[in-house]
Parts: sequence; C-alpha cells; structure tokens
Amino acid sequence: MGGGEYGEIASYMGAKATEEYLNAEEADDIAGKKGYLEKMCTHVNDRIFKETLRLDAEMMGSTLAGLYFTGNQVWTVNVGDSRCFLLRDGKLRQISEDQTDEAYMKENGIQGRKPYLTQYMGMNPEEVRVLPYMDCLQTKRGDRFLICSDGVSDMVPVDFLETMMQQTQSTAKCVDAILTAALDAGGKDNITAIVLEINR
Repeated sequence: MGGGEYGEIASYMGAKATEEYLNAEEADDIAGKKGYLEKMCTHVNDRIFKETLRLDAEMMGSTLAGLYFTGNQVWTVNVGDSRCFLLRDGKLRQISEDQTDEAYMKENGIQGRKPYLTQYMGMNPEEVRVLPYMDCLQTKRGDRFLICSDGVSDMVPVDFLETMMQQTQSTAKCVDAILTAALDAGGKDNITAIVLEINR
C-alpha cells in the first residue's frame, strides 16, 4: 500500500488470512454470503493490524479485491482501490468500487495527488470499521474477469484492457499482455493481475 511500511508483508498476510478463513469457515446459504464475506474482511483486517502492532510499524496495510463463486453467481468484494472487471459480450466494465476520497478532491478542487484510500486492510478496528464493497452477479458462459492492483489500473487505459481481454485466446496470455503493458507504461507500482474465464 502506497505510503505504508512493510507493504509486502501486509499483502502476504492478507492473502494467507483470506485462505485460512475460506478453508475454516463455510457460508450457510446465499442469503448468508454477504455476512460471510464481511466477516472474512474483518478477519483479514484484524490479522494485519495485529502484525502492525507486533512490528511497531506506524502504518501497515493492503488493499483487497476478490471474486467468490457459488453456483451460477459470483460475489465481488473489495476494500481499497484494487479493482475487479467483467468482460461480457465484448464490453469491459468495472464491477468493484474504489474506496478513495476522489469525490472529495473533485468537490474541493484538489489536484496534484493520488486519491487517498478511505478503506484498507490493516485499519485499527477500535477506530474504524471495515466496510467492504460487495455485489452479486449472475455468471454467463464466456464471461472473463480481471482482478488487478492499481499498478495495472493506473497505468493501462480501460479501453486497452478491454482490447487485450477480447483478443487474447488464453487467460495466461491475457495476464502476460496486461503485465507487459503495465511495465511498458512505466511500472510505477506493484503490478498484480488475475484473469478468469467462465467456460461452462
């Protein structure tokens, strides 16, 4: 996370804590999926914050973005500004929501800086409640999903992402093309990209 200490540790711990939660807990039904994912985000946040205290770091955090598939539905969940996109019928659209102060910046004419995160993993749970953005969609054969960090979304225009998602045959080649484009554009931040396709 930009501006924070030990970002690589926070990201690793976030991934491990997510894996632990998903392996240990099960969602009871469709109606319970939202609460299940909210609890997951709280669990991950608390784990990272405890590590912040252990390392005596002033601030340590990570963003989170993911897709949770159940039957013919997918839940998108994000905390921070890492993004989820859906390519359907040749059109790419963002299905996550950036949790930043960009709207405040526009309203107050603030320029010259990147929007600050209003939510991230690793916040003090006694001061701030984790409020993940979540949505549920029906999946369709041929859907392609992209999960990426701001190292991709800040460097590669959406129309170019759309073209790569449309034209690459395999998901692996699509990821390679996206990473190459982000690096060619300057690679100013950590670059992460995952592409999934619904093929049945």
